[in-house]
Amino acid sequence: MNYVSVIFLIFFCSIWTLVSSCAAATNLALNKSYSVSIQHNYRLTAPATDKTSLTDGKYTSGHFWTQKSTVGWQGIKNLEIMIDLEKISTIDSLSFSTARGTRGDVHFPSHIVVFTGPDKEHLLYVGDIAKDSDSHPVAYETKRLPLNRIGARGRYVLLEIEVKGYYLFCDEIEVLEGEHNSGRTGNLSINDARKLAQQIVRLDNEKNILANLLGQLQKSLGSQLTDRVVKHKEEISNMQDAEAFEAEILKLRGAALRSQFPGRQILVKNISPWGPLSPVSLSAGRSSDVISLTIPRGGYENTALLITNLSAGFRQISLSLDRLHEKAPELSLYEAPFIKNAAMQYVPDPLVPVKGGFDLRSGESRMIFLTARGRRPGTWQSRLKVGSGDGVTYVPVNIRVANVALPPSLVLNSVNWSYLDFKLIKDRDEAAVKDLAIHHTSILVVPPTHIPMASPDKTLDFSNFKRYLKLHEKVKKVLLFMDYRQEHVRTFGSSCKFLDERWKAAFRNWYNGLMKAADEVEIKRKQIYLYPYDEMHDEEIGQFISFGRWAKKEIPGIQLYATLSVKESLRALPYLDIAQFINDETILNRIGNYAGEKWIYDCKGPAKSLSPYGYYRLMAWKAYLRGYTGIGFWAYADAGWGDNPGTAWDDFDGKNPDYAVIYEGPNNTIISSRRWEAWRMGIEDYELLAMYSKAKGEGVAKALAKSVLDNPQDTTKADEVRRRILLELSQ
Repeated sequence: MNYVSVIFLIFFCSIWTLVSSCAAATNLALNKSYSVSIQHNYRLTAPATDKTSLTDGKYTSGHFWTQKSTVGWQGIKNLEIMIDLEKISTIDSLSFSTARGTRGDVHFPSHIVVFTGPDKEHLLYVGDIAKDSDSHPVAYETKRLPLNRIGARGRYVLLEIEVKGYYLFCDEIEVLEGEHNSGRTGNLSINDARKLAQQIVRLDNEKNILANLLGQLQKSLGSQLTDRVVKHKEEISNMQDAEAFEAEILKLRGAALRSQFPGRQILVKNISPWGPLSPVSLSAGRSSDVISLTIPRGGYENTALLITNLSAGFRQISLSLDRLHEKAPELSLYEAPFIKNAAMQYVPDPLVPVKGGFDLRSGESRMIFLTARGRRPGTWQSRLKVGSGDGVTYVPVNIRVANVALPPSLVLNSVNWSYLDFKLIKDRDEAAVKDLAIHHTSILVVPPTHIPMASPDKTLDFSNFKRYLKLHEKVKKVLLFMDYRQEHVRTFGSSCKFLDERWKAAFRNWYNGLMKAADEVEIKRKQIYLYPYDEMHDEEIGQFISFGRWAKKEIPGIQLYATLSVKESLRALPYLDIAQFINDETILNRIGNYAGEKWIYDCKGPAKSLSPYGYYRLMAWKAYLRGYTGIGFWAYADAGWGDNPGTAWDDFDGKNPDYAVIYEGPNNTIISSRRWEAWRMGIEDYELLAMYSKAKGEGVAKALAKSVLDNPQDTTKADEVRRRILLELSQ
């Protein structure tokens, strides 16, 4: 179905969804059964066993997302709810009771696309409940989002919900009976309805992204071309071709730039490789003159250029670097095309190796990302040649490799839950392991699928576990994720009661088998940490404490790790050898005198909207300043789970938020991102700060770290301090 068809359907249905008052009517959904595509999982609301709260007629009293009468989800991208009304009735209206609040980063859903029909093969699209809901931030609000004047006959009501942000909450769905029947009938199967809902959502996302882009252009233009921008804003509501509309916006930008830089066909500017950048930024950076890089031996440095087509038509851009001596620094050239993210923004994120060049539309820009790796001390010169058909621009590249070498094994522990089971990399496991190593990932998390479950009466097979370990070389530590949140795992397939004598005997046998298998592939016991629960909460905290108390007493040498995201989980600290805390001051300031290793991590999303500098790179600086020895983020290759997890190139597909820092490349290769490169730089920064501390004193090194963290908006500050450290350590 094309955009024209979608627009027609939306227009047709909007006639029937004009706001009207609802007199008291029969709630057809009351106490009726329903199904959800993803089990609710927010721990403070209704338990996972609840199957009635959405249609029981009971609305929440008190704070919405802390009550068991509310149903809550976290970490999902979309949700499907199917209600069986048990008989065919005339449906007048429908409401979805939900909540939002800025403090909790909770929002109304961005879309609730509704279908109804007498059976599941004759569904009719009847509207989008959330389409016109107010999106302005408020401190806290509950609301019944209505869809009125439906006027259709149906037994089944299907809701396709697009989540905005990380959370979704609902305490009641009402379907009210009416008398008016429009006579409309549907012919959509459930799969057809899902596809139509996806197209409606995608079209609306395209409109929002383009509206944001036009707003940015209007702000940057000032009084220039304002009338044309306003006209385009009015046209967005009837947009049918997003790509053509995008080209029109870029043409407006091109016209403004030609007046700013008369006589120029292309513009080449130096910019920060880490800073925010919009496709309609008019004066980012300075005109290119010389690129200067300072690199440690065995380490990296990055810079960026912005190339813009000022002409009125397409331009072919060619790029090449002068060849250097084989012992010179290794230079790599990438283009970072703008992609659309789930925050309705264009961001230059993927780093695609440059193969000759690319085309630019009128007014279009492309970020060029240059990476250098130091090999031996010295100074080197190269040139970046930028061709544009009728002219060439040369940008000198001066490189200094400092007489400072990074050691083969860096101080900072780095973890990113890089499960090779992720769809994005399951056919790229060798490339992924290599990529992880060159980005200084030193911690291996083994997922439950590669760890045999303990058993009191079965022989355990550790062959899959050993294969997984052997794929990863030179890791410092191994975390064995046991996933004891799942009761059937915690009770060894329901064969034992947790922590009874039979369970303890089976656990000892399992643990000894694991240690022996690891030793056979040259992973030592002292490198291995058990990871029973991820972000434990509620009763899991008590379970872990009971387990930890027993294990520490009865099993010599056992080491335990956990991620701690709520203050109650800090009770587990006495039993942990490594505690990794969520990057939240309310948690970090409560740690006290914990004697084990302290790490920090974060798992925010949508990931492509996060700052390469502030979110990814500066975590290492924060760890250094606080004296922590590890950092982590979720997750290296998570582009969605489920039967249709989607691709890292598209933030609007799949069933879960996209957290990946890499993209699928051709021929099973891996494409990096600015965020992934910033993460590597942060790990090297930590090492250089540690070296500087030994040479100049810890107080001086921490003062430098603080100067960077005190200015998080200055995306050049870390590079400036890094260069200073390299120069002083070289003397």
